[in-house]
Amino acid sequence: MNEQLWLVSVPHQGAPSAHPPQQLVEAWRAGRIPTNASVSNDGGRTWQPIGYAFGGSAQPPEVQGLELLVPIKVQPDALIVGYLAIFSFLFFGGPMAFVTAIMAWDPGPKSIVRFGAVAVGLLLGPLPIALYARHAHKKLLANAELRGLARVYTAYVCAGLMGLGVAIGLLGAVVRALKAI
Repeated sequence: MNEQLWLVSVPHQGAPSAHPPQQLVEAWRAGRIPTNASVSNDGGRTWQPIGYAFGGSAQPPEVQGLELLVPIKVQPDALIVGYLAIFSFLFFGGPMAFVTAIMAWDPGPKSIVRFGAVAVGLLLGPLPIALYARHAHKKLLANAELRGLARVYTAYVCAGLMGLGVAIGLLGAVVRALKAI
């Protein structure tokens, strides 16, 4: 009885070779075929990871793509700071920085009110987000297996934009204070 041959392709090792499935399984379990090899049982039309084909630990490509949508293996602080920064930027810290800039440039309040608005805008806007993002960034650098760097960079960007609003407010407070002299 003729047994169907499977093709095995190892990255960076030339053309695929044909083998009986039992021989492939034995070679893979013995470590002679690397875990990043792909196999095909239909003449090379479709390929799958060898571990997935033979019941090993390798995940199918669909599950690996799921990591882009669902936070799998993400450092928890990075996850929290990413979402916190976005929601703060949209609903709290961003509007606070905007109000800070308006209050500081407004000719009505006294200098103490303007500088107080800048201090409150800094403390409630970009500062906590930037500090927490730095904390999460340090944890990510300590554990290379975890993901979440994009969320940390998102937090840095949101904190930077809020900080820009506060800096414009500080500039306005200084300009108004100098005009009052």
